[in-house]
Amino acid sequence: MYSRPIDPGLQVSGASVSAILKGFGGFSLLASRVLYDVGVGELDDAGIIQLDETVWYPASSFLRACARIERELGASVVYQAGQALAQYVPLPERRDDIEGALRSIDVGYYLNHAMHGEPLFDVATGKMRGAIGHYAVARVSGRQLVATCDNPYPCDLARGIIEATARRSQPTTTVVHDTKVRCRKRGGDACHFIVQW
Repeated sequence: MYSRPIDPGLQVSGASVSAILKGFGGFSLLASRVLYDVGVGELDDAGIIQLDETVWYPASSFLRACARIERELGASVVYQAGQALAQYVPLPERRDDIEGALRSIDVGYYLNHAMHGEPLFDVATGKMRGAIGHYAVARVSGRQLVATCDNPYPCDLARGIIEATARRSQPTTTVVHDTKVRCRKRGGDACHFIVQW
């Protein structure tokens, strides 16, 4: 898993964590235990994790949980969680065209992060603040885009988010790593995904 230093004040929304937990499907009990072990959420009397969707959780703790889940359960489970995140966390605007939908991921990413409790996207002004990486999109040809992700989250999570978002507009979309560019798992600064439909 890719890791780079992040500001200790960076936080992730409880809504995002909750959506990702839903995406673990049959592994959600194991994933919830990992989240609890790193200090994300509380256990109820039955031993089930409770997440408050209105709370900001430390991103560093959540990233540790992602790394452990990827090690213990595999990249495909993390990919599946990324697909759920795209399904359950609403994007700021619904776009029907695939390129617009993929561009809206970046705003959604910033909306679901905060620094010391202050959201990193101001809905009123449309401005982002902070340096937490981005989701960027470039058109290569009529039916091919390249989505680039340079944030601290696992690349399989990003691939799941990108693919699920793209398939809302184009159900036949495929998303694969661009093997010509070094991935974050292999020491690169960003992951590049080829998006075709």
